[in-house]
Amino acid sequence: MRLPTVYHSAFREDGAELGELEYFSDGKSVVKFHDINEPTPPEFADCDCIYVEPAWRRGFETFKRRAGAAGNFNEYLDSIQRIVTEVRKPAFVVGGRHMQRRLRPEIVRKVQLNGFSALLMTWNAQAPRIDSALDLQRELACCYPRVLDFCCGYGAHLPLFRSFVASDVNKRCVYYVATNYMGYES
Repeated sequence: MRLPTVYHSAFREDGAELGELEYFSDGKSVVKFHDINEPTPPEFADCDCIYVEPAWRRGFETFKRRAGAAGNFNEYLDSIQRIVTEVRKPAFVVGGRHMQRRLRPEIVRKVQLNGFSALLMTWNAQAPRIDSALDLQRELACCYPRVLDFCCGYGAHLPLFRSFVASDVNKRCVYYVATNYMGYES
């Protein structure tokens, strides 16, 4: 399957032309607006694995401003760690070395993310021996039918999985996922 080339990044334009959406389900997958600093929604437990590419410190303030969100970077990382602990599924977070100490992963491996060096941080599973985040996404989709991504952005990897539970603090990202992968029509 060929993945979409759009990727939500703090270093590209925002997608301000997109609509906003709080929730959509096509009967198979769910996408919703959710601030991870808030309590974990029950539907997060309805997954086979977690895959997340969180905002990096350098772009965090940009993402926060675009979404009108509050909180600081350490609170954000603490929330990621809390969700991984609460959901208790195999979890794979691709991020920077600056996240490792706060997230406290069980296993850490080096991986490439969009051509840059990153870390694959893993909980409740063995870390696959892969070289890139894209290879990891493909391997996870073969092993786990339903993924949870609670920082989904534009969700370019979501179509690899049979179904997903996705959320983002930016309602334009929710709209993008619903429109492009789930058949939502406004």
